[in-house]
Amino acid sequence: MEMALNAEFIRNLERQMEKLDRVLKKFNEKALSKKPEGKWSAKEIIGHLGDCEYVYGVRMRIALAEPGNTLQPFDQNLWVEKLKHQEKEIGKLVETLKGLRRANLTVLKDVKETDWEKYGMHIERGKMTVEGMVKLLAEHFERHLEQVERVAGN
Repeated sequence: MEMALNAEFIRNLERQMEKLDRVLKKFNEKALSKKPEGKWSAKEIIGHLGDCEYVYGVRMRIALAEPGNTLQPFDQNLWVEKLKHQEKEIGKLVETLKGLRRANLTVLKDVKETDWEKYGMHIERGKMTVEGMVKLLAEHFERHLEQVERVAGN
């Protein structure tokens, strides 16, 4: 992987937090709390993004420090339910997400060129490189941020 591409990945992850702020400014707590039948509310989606930031942070650290080690799956619906994201204030959910993203960026900014290909073995997904995890995390964030706008805007 090229050094410029690494820097672009990192800039993209940083910009996503700014984009999150712009999206959330459009809605009040009530709109963000609306829960469509059988789906997550915008608050639950933000909580889920925090959960994923945490999980992928651990996975990236495992791949970097213990290459080839096992990466565990998690039940995202159970986490959203049991961690009670719907009951939390949006500000707390955002604060948690941003703190986790900052912590992950601190790690990623120190990744050596050769370390982006280090990997862990996910029980369901197979080999996951640090580079692949960063791409997946960024794409996942974008999809869910669009979902936040749809859910809160209806």
